Order: sequence, then C-alpha cells, then structure tokens
Amino acid sequence: MQADLNRPAATDCGASPLSSEDRRLLAEIGFLAVTLGLPDPARRIFDALPSGPETGSVKAIGQAMSAVLAGRADEAVRLLHDEELARSPGNPDVTSFLAVALLASGRRQQAVQLLEPMAGGQVGSPHSEIARRLLARLAEQGARS
Repeated sequence: MQADLNRPAATDCGASPLSSEDRRLLAEIGFLAVTLGLPDPARRIFDALPSGPETGSVKAIGQAMSAVLAGRADEAVRLLHDEELARSPGNPDVTSFLAVALLASGRRQQAVQLLEPMAGGQVGSPHSEIARRLLARLAEQGARS
C-alpha cells in the first residue's frame, strides 16, 4: 500500500502520540487479525489508527476488510467506493479491495468491470496480478456453474 507511515501523524488535536513505527505495527496487527478471521478486534485496531495522509488508505482498507469478514460487505463497498475513492480516485490499492468487497456482496459484474482494466496493466505489478488471478478464479467458477 502507498501509505507513508514514516511521517508523523496529524490528528484533529495535533500530532498523534503514535510514532510511525507504532502506526505500522498497529496496521500489521490489524491485517493479521483479518487474516485470522477476527473481524471485531481487527475493526477496533483499524479504528484506532489515526486518519490522514500519513496512513493513506490503510485504515479504510482495513476497516472494509473487517466488515467483509463480519458479513457486512455492503458496508465495505460503501466505505471504499463512496468515501475512500472520492478522496483518492484511481488508487489501485482501494480499487483492488473494492473488487473483493463487491464480490463478497454478490456484485460480480461490477467487480469484473473494475478488475478487467487492472488485469491489463503492467505485467508483474501486484495489482494486475491480483486482478488476473481473481478473473481467472471467477471464470473457473463460471465454468463449473
């Protein structure tokens, strides 16, 4: 992700008491909680991250993935599409996770519309590789249906 977690965090009340290393560790723990299937702790961890340019889209992506895991994919779509992409149009990190949230919410065609242009991107880029793999999996599932 493109966050600059090395910059001091700014909050509404001034500088964040969290160092860049603290923010990075908090984000890693949050994503670990998502990976382990713990949506509530993950959400609380991502909610604790300060908002702002120093965290990029990490906070929103973590909150969205926590929502997907908790069975609230529509909430994740709203957060990523309506809020985060409005702040950061074309952000490939947000777009990738938005496609996952769309799939989880049953909006396959919308996800495919996001993934196809990404899949045609630079060979070897993480975003185009993720898009190609997701599209291949969807095609495989469609062939089995």
